[in-house]
Amino acid sequence: MFPARSLALIASLAAALALAGCNKGTSSQSESSSSTTETANNTAALPAGHPDITKASDSTPTTNPALPAGHPAMPPTTLPADRPIVWTLPKDWTEQAGMPPRYAVIRTPADRPAELAVTIFPGNVGGTLANINRWRQQVGAEPIVEADLDKNITRIDSNNLKIIVADIPGPKPEDPAMLAAIVPDSANDSTWFFKLVGSKDNVAKNKDDFTQLVRSIRLIPGK
Repeated sequence: MFPARSLALIASLAAALALAGCNKGTSSQSESSSSTTETANNTAALPAGHPDITKASDSTPTTNPALPAGHPAMPPTTLPADRPIVWTLPKDWTEQAGMPPRYAVIRTPADRPAELAVTIFPGNVGGTLANINRWRQQVGAEPIVEADLDKNITRIDSNNLKIIVADIPGPKPEDPAMLAAIVPDSANDSTWFFKLVGSKDNVAKNKDDFTQLVRSIRLIPGK
């Protein structure tokens, strides 16, 4: 037989263990309730149409979401069919509509990469010499004077256009090179510029194709 004092001690320990278990259950329920409330609050704060973050998913959306309200419209990637100027792309060259001030961006094949920017500006943008010297500065070359202009350009007459082409290599081996064409649009008092930039080696490899593209340029009357 246990002494009465021992029985009292055992009873006290049993009561303490029961109370601890009750508190633990209450705490777990409280934590679970808090977590559920927090998730609900986070979910309620999500924008309309947002996926439910309480549900796991391994799927990846196959389309881009719509642009937010007020976001500027993205420009088209293809040039319009009724554009005011046309040209013939050399084999394996690609083109797309450009972001202003570029009208179009044309890229050469991947094995000789270079980028050709097509732009249009009102008037003659300072004249031939000013344009040539601005481009020379961009590749690190010294400016030239009017007396040397004809030695640094090629004149092409094609499709009733008098086009000026400049081949401008940078002075250092690591400097880029440029092929640029000036296409006057007298009917609209503006000038088109075709400017191909890349490494010296790649620009040289693309020169024949660039000249072919320039000779194919046509302005569409009334556009």
